Amino acid sequence: MKKRIIIPLIMIFTFLFISCDDSSTSPQSDLRRSIKVIDENGNPIPKVEVTFMYNNFLNFNTTNSELPKGKSKIQKLSDSNVEFKLYQNMPNPVRYSTFLRFSIHHEGNVRLQINNIKSYQNIFSFSDTLSPGLYQFYFDLMDSSFTTAFKNGFYNCSLVLEAAGSTFITNNVVLIISPKAEKDLITNTLGTFYVTKEDISWGKSYYQSDIVGVTSQKFFNGEAYFKLKKDGYFPSVASVYFGQDEVMETVVVLFKEEE
Repeated sequence: MKKRIIIPLIMIFTFLFISCDDSSTSPQSDLRRSIKVIDENGNPIPKVEVTFMYNNFLNFNTTNSELPKGKSKIQKLSDSNVEFKLYQNMPNPVRYSTFLRFSIHHEGNVRLQINNIKSYQNIFSFSDTLSPGLYQFYFDLMDSSFTTAFKNGFYNCSLVLEAAGSTFITNNVVLIISPKAEKDLITNTLGTFYVTKEDISWGKSYYQSDIVGVTSQKFFNGEAYFKLKKDGYFPSVASVYFGQDEVMETVVVLFKEEE
């Protein structure tokens, strides 16, 4: 009789321990993918830093050297534009810096903001009274005065104009992939990291420039890349594909650095 009681209790305790441990990773659902990190002997490596990159990461060509230096934060490009519009920032994804271009049709108070799509955390805000026209704001992630912590991923860029007793609002999506971003997530104590379509905003689009300046629209509908890093090991990149709905696991081996 005692054996029948003890065995179920052990199973319940084990389940609770694993469930609590997995809570340190991204939300788990029926459509999740998992990345399991092991060493060359097959042992799980816990607490590995996992940083979301993006699909087509290995083909990314835009570098900081392609952007003009010494630009003022805000420039008026033309007086002729009379529409209220927020243009797609270029380059997008943002690796080091980008240009936020917009036009307004009335004089008034302009507010330009960038917020995290999921948490609505504000990472950048600009406000000024401007006259009608076309403007360009130089947004530099590597600016030493830019101290707001952010993570790699999608952000909402909003333009708000308060003029003539009315409020005008428009939005665009900005994808930030920057060396200055804080580390994203870590694997649990079993060396496993879980990711869902929602975690990487699957299906959203962004614009990518090639090395000669030709832009094209890209979608998160192929592979997504994650950088794996832990002290004492060589870093690696894992790719995850959401082609079907079943639960799948990607195994990545990290090799120890030579002492």
